Amino acid sequence: MNLRKESFEVPIYISHLPNHAELKSTLMELLGSLDAPRLREEASDIAHCSFGMPWLNRKWHKVFLESAQEHLTLLYAQLGTPEWVIRGAWYQSYESGNTHHRHNHGECTWANVYYLDLSSPQLATRFYHPAKDAVEQRGSLSSDSPPVIQPRVREGDIVTFPGYLEHESPVIAGDHSKTVISFNVFDPRKS
Repeated sequence: MNLRKESFEVPIYISHLPNHAELKSTLMELLGSLDAPRLREEASDIAHCSFGMPWLNRKWHKVFLESAQEHLTLLYAQLGTPEWVIRGAWYQSYESGNTHHRHNHGECTWANVYYLDLSSPQLATRFYHPAKDAVEQRGSLSSDSPPVIQPRVREGDIVTFPGYLEHESPVIAGDHSKTVISFNVFDPRKS
């Protein structure tokens, strides 16, 4: 498996789901048939979001997990998490003007973003250095780490990172769009 790492002192891993081309049309069709509502809260506006709605997530989640199981098992084994469980998976579709505010995924071993449909790599998730606020106040870091990283991703990539790392979706401009599947992974040995 080809695993690339981009990071501050905190790791951000990028892997590519090898069967993405076959999986994309099936998942996009399943997601398109759902009536996921628009999410508008805080500084977020997401065209369709199934967060907290397990009844909307059952069918596509099963298809995704069956298709990605082998890849995810190899990925998490490389990351020192040979036993893993997905606790929480949802999808988000973004259209022009949509964004997702800066947030984290709380208590999980790994948070993940799978880029199911991505019209431009400029729409990739932005990650904030854990000391970003201190960086802004002081004006510099004691390391060479940048305050913000926007990894180079392509459609079919899965970005894996510690759940506490703050991140956001940039504002979608023009006729661009993206659909992501987000999911949290826990190590049951540590729960």
